[in-house]
Amino acid sequence: MKNYKLTLFLLISMLGVSCGIWKDFIRKNFKTPTVNLKSVILKQITFEEVIFNTTISITNHNPYSIQTSRIRCSLFIDTTNKPLLITDITNPVKLKPKSGSDLSFDITLRYDSLPFSILKATNFRYRLKGEVSLDTIIGKVTFPFTYDGSAPVPRTPVIKLAALKVLNLSLHELKAEFQLSISVSNRNSFPLPLKEFNIDLNLNGRPIFSSNKKDSLHLEIPPVTTRTLHNSFIVDLSAIKDLISNLTSGKKMEFKLEGDYKIDSVNPPPLEYNFKEKGLTPVKQ
Repeated sequence: MKNYKLTLFLLISMLGVSCGIWKDFIRKNFKTPTVNLKSVILKQITFEEVIFNTTISITNHNPYSIQTSRIRCSLFIDTTNKPLLITDITNPVKLKPKSGSDLSFDITLRYDSLPFSILKATNFRYRLKGEVSLDTIIGKVTFPFTYDGSAPVPRTPVIKLAALKVLNLSLHELKAEFQLSISVSNRNSFPLPLKEFNIDLNLNGRPIFSSNKKDSLHLEIPPVTTRTLHNSFIVDLSAIKDLISNLTSGKKMEFKLEGDYKIDSVNPPPLEYNFKEKGLTPVKQ
């Protein structure tokens, strides 16, 4: 019995020594994978959101497979330590022996989550900060990464008076038919969907046109493009006879144009959706 216990003890000791030697051998011959942040691109931009496509390049230099256990990425937009959003990918990805793989994932930022102070700018700075964790034969290995970049802020359209024209003037009936043309310019690199325009126009301090045509106009303006809206209306000049002499003499008139509109979007950012302009304008006959 004593010989049996002694033999068992010697076997366990030898096995422990062998395991220790084997572990040391594995550690010495383990080749650390190469993990790099390959690219961050703006995959898609709309008035609602921007999608960052992030690609991580991983090379396994070992003659056996390893796999990811977690990819975690945080998005920061200011100097605080609080991330605006966090992306966590825990589905494992197997990496073949002695080969490289690119792993891509999207980070979606909605503009309505940004502070108004940032939305007033043309672009905003951001930082991606994360880590890639790999399950290997020597245990879990983690690789950090950081990326600094900038992204555009959605810009509201520029709305101005393009032209004011008299289509028909009846001095007998003291009525005039006008055409109001308004230019709407999209300053973004993506289409701009607009709806529910409300427009007010004053001439020489007198209101002559007011629209409230909700849901009657849906306008999608292509990137970096200007569209012109036309409104025809009839004005009774009997109450504003002082405009008649200006119309017949061709003098420029003081105008004041203002109004508001909506973005045809489910979650538009909290910007100011109105316009205002004043000055002198000729009234074309």
